[in-house]
Amino acid sequence: MAQGTVLEPRPPTSRRRRRRTRRARFAVLARRSVRPLIAIGALLLVVAAWIAVRGLQARQHLLDAQRQLDAVHSQLLEGTDSTAALAALQRDTRAAKDETSDPVWTALSWFPPVHTVRGIAAQVDRLSQDVLPPLTQAGRLLAPQHLRVKGDTIALAPIAQARVPLHQAGALMAGVVPAVDRLPGGWFAPLTKVRNDLAAQVHNLAGSIDNATRFADVAPAMLGADGPRRYFIGIQNNAEARGTGGLLGGYLILVADHGRLHVETHGDDRALRSTFRPVVDLGADFRSVYGGYNAAGYWRSSNLGPDFRDAAAIWAGLWQAQSHERVDGAIGTDPFLLASLLHVTGPVAVPGTNVTLTAENAVKFLESQQYALFSPQANDARKDFLGVAAEAVVRKLLSGAGDAHALVTAMAQSAGAGRLTLWSARPAEEATLLPTPIAGAVPNTTGPFAALTVDNAAGTKLDYYLDRSLTYQAGACDGPRRLSTITVRLTNGAPPTGLPPYVLLRFDLDRTNPTPERLAQNRLLVFVQATHGAQLVRAMLDGQPHDVSVIPTSGHTVLETEVTIDPGRTTELTLYLDEPTVGGAASTVVQPLVHPQQTSLDVPVCPVDVP
Repeated sequence: MAQGTVLEPRPPTSRRRRRRTRRARFAVLARRSVRPLIAIGALLLVVAAWIAVRGLQARQHLLDAQRQLDAVHSQLLEGTDSTAALAALQRDTRAAKDETSDPVWTALSWFPPVHTVRGIAAQVDRLSQDVLPPLTQAGRLLAPQHLRVKGDTIALAPIAQARVPLHQAGALMAGVVPAVDRLPGGWFAPLTKVRNDLAAQVHNLAGSIDNATRFADVAPAMLGADGPRRYFIGIQNNAEARGTGGLLGGYLILVADHGRLHVETHGDDRALRSTFRPVVDLGADFRSVYGGYNAAGYWRSSNLGPDFRDAAAIWAGLWQAQSHERVDGAIGTDPFLLASLLHVTGPVAVPGTNVTLTAENAVKFLESQQYALFSPQANDARKDFLGVAAEAVVRKLLSGAGDAHALVTAMAQSAGAGRLTLWSARPAEEATLLPTPIAGAVPNTTGPFAALTVDNAAGTKLDYYLDRSLTYQAGACDGPRRLSTITVRLTNGAPPTGLPPYVLLRFDLDRTNPTPERLAQNRLLVFVQATHGAQLVRAMLDGQPHDVSVIPTSGHTVLETEVTIDPGRTTELTLYLDEPTVGGAASTVVQPLVHPQQTSLDVPVCPVDVP
């Protein structure tokens, strides 16, 4: 650079000017782009807030509705007025539906959680507005205080009138149940719980409606609306186990004529004469499992199987063979039902004795203490006592004693526990009763299944002290077949000493001259029903290989063995099976004995279309 030259700022080149221009344009574009994003974000926040606020309001109404639905259901079962609870339920369900039906909720109904909430609100409202009004109408007609017009008479007209609203409620309910079942869950725990709770409620309510409808369909005729009906009532002694509960120790013949009930005759097992030949053909499956025990022709083994339909048909056939009288059905009971009735009627003094039966002492006295009161030599007097005691309880019931609501509740609970069972000799009526708990039927399900039945094989009365547990475990759903395990634990809780001699009589050792054993050793036939098509891999008894008979049937696979248990000891039978992988939840039935059975079903629920 030459000396004396003055440096002047160089003017911007065209490239620099272009860069500045681009930056300015980018800034303008950025400002223009951010504005809609901010607007969209603000809109999303508003929508989210709207969904949240309205969702919380709907949630509160649905929670309130859930409580009101429980109240309505309970009041219907109790036969009390549910008008106020239904009105409150309808207000809550309508509010929840309105809060989830605005344009915002409707536009977002494609989103599963929103869809589920809307569906819950809609179906609960449908339930309260459409299903429950006719159901409450039927409930008023079937209120126990309206049905029990006298102690021994049931009004038939209200039952017949209730059929129309019950069928209407059932038809509407048939649309609610699948709609609730289809609602998606699993997005987050609280929503899933609400959905699952609602599904359980609607299934429970649907079952109650179905049971009530079936009752209304058959009850008038079965109670003698078209002429007298005669029923054999079998009183079972759970201290000597049989499949449906216990040994048949006594009976009543009950007559129903235009709703009026009366006991025609009663007796004990001494008056029951066996044919020792089948009085009814119950099919090849029954013969293959129980034919060897002469179950279809012998009173003492007539209820070896757990399905009450089989026992009832045999009872009816045996009674007709000896009395030449045809009964229209059969009813199964036990001392637990008598205790429930005594809780309603109050104590009963047994005629000719100084014994008073109460709700608290009936089971213990009839299944344990009576054997100390009567010696083996006084067995006839003991049996006389049992028949008189049972008739005294029934007669007090038919006298009108006790609250009608409490009576219905006691009988419903007994039916649910298998301690009150009913069979009709008329096929159409029996088909109507079959799906209800009072039928006492073993379901011929093709799903995963395991059930335990024990039958006393010695004639002792030691099953009063028997404890049972059944555990059913199965593998995953990833193949056409899977391994499963059924574990049965049986505990003989009898005291080693101090039992009355009659309790220890061993009829299996000497039927003509049985003598009491010194050791309270319990001998049992054990039957396990397993899933259709199950095959036994191996069996273990107390950790050692054990022989088990496998009896294939057209339904459940039946496995049979015999065990003997010393007092204070537990025996464990483990069955390892190879069974089909079938869809649905595992199910069972529980034999009604003295001590409740502990049951665990640890089986994954496979889809119906498993490979």
